[in-house]
Order: sequence, then C-alpha cells, then structure tokens
Amino acid sequence: MVLEIGKISGGFFRVKTVIKNTGTVAASNVHYHIHVEKSLISDTSKIIPSIPAGDEVSVRSLPILGFGSTTVTVNADIPGISAETRVQDGFILLFFIRVKPDGSISI
Repeated sequence: MVLEIGKISGGFFRVKTVIKNTGTVAASNVHYHIHVEKSLISDTSKIIPSIPAGDEVSVRSLPILGFGSTTVTVNADIPGISAETRVQDGFILLFFIRVKPDGSISI
C-alpha cells in the first residue's frame, strides 16, 4: 500500500483532491486531514474505510470562509504503514479559494 495525494484544487467554499492507492493491495482505514490556514473552519479529518489497489478516492474540506493568503496541507496515512503530505499555497476571498497549481510534496 503506497498512498499518493493528487494536486489540490480550490473553488467555492471548499478545497478538494484525490488520495490514490498506488500499491498492489487494498488500503484499509486511511486517515486523512485537510488543514486550511486563515479559514474560520480550518480542519477536516476523516477515515476512508478502503481504497482498492490502483484506485483513488476524492476528498474535500468542510466549508471554508476567510480572507488572505493561505496554505493548504493534506495528510493521508495508514498508521505505521504509509504516509504522504502535500502542501500548496493559495488565496481565500471570503468563500472562494484559489490554490496555486504547483505544490510541494513531502513524506
């Protein structure tokens, strides 16, 4: 099980991305966390019960309201097995979030 986080995109009220399982077996109990700086509701955390091998699941944040430059961080992990983090900068204008297309990935 190897997790990969796709590019983060913005829009009205939310940011979204995909979490991919690039491994050869199903990934179970994948924890993910989305953090958006300078937002009234800045954190979304959930568990994906299963991602089949070679498949992906779309995830999105809770509604976002804010103003100014922001950093969006998405973490996905299977405790003790695989972890991935993606960070992208952006800008929040009340309820519209623009995320820069280039982002950095760290493990």
